[in-house]
Amino acid sequence: MEDMGLEEEWISQILGQSTKKAYLKGMSYFLEFLGLSKCEDLKDLSKAETRVMQFYQWLQTPKGLSGNSARARVVPVQSFFTYIDRPLKLKHKLPQIHAKVENWKPTLEDLQKIYSLGDITVKCWMSLSRCTCKDVRHAEDNR
Repeated sequence: MEDMGLEEEWISQILGQSTKKAYLKGMSYFLEFLGLSKCEDLKDLSKAETRVMQFYQWLQTPKGLSGNSARARVVPVQSFFTYIDRPLKLKHKLPQIHAKVENWKPTLEDLQKIYSLGDITVKCWMSLSRCTCKDVRHAEDNR
């Protein structure tokens, strides 16, 4: 690892091939945003948290990414700064990545399609999942 650059060392720590590709893409966007050519230049970056927040906004406005996609491009940047012992404190500054399933209101046709799939075990599992989710939401509402 002595002859590796900082980016190669960092990326070699990541196990999954698809994760490596996603992280390299996120870092290339960040370097493009900053106008830098290599990750080694990030060690001396001042106000890194502010720059990452600006990067998040840049991904959404000029690049046209959704909030979740932009947030996913910030994750590799956070990982890199943690790797070089400069962890970023972005927990409450950036939204968490989440699915928007709870906002989906299924129609009668959607439910008919869902329940027409599979045998009785699939229907029982789906019914149980629906009841569990409803109970969790009800408990959260009562807090």
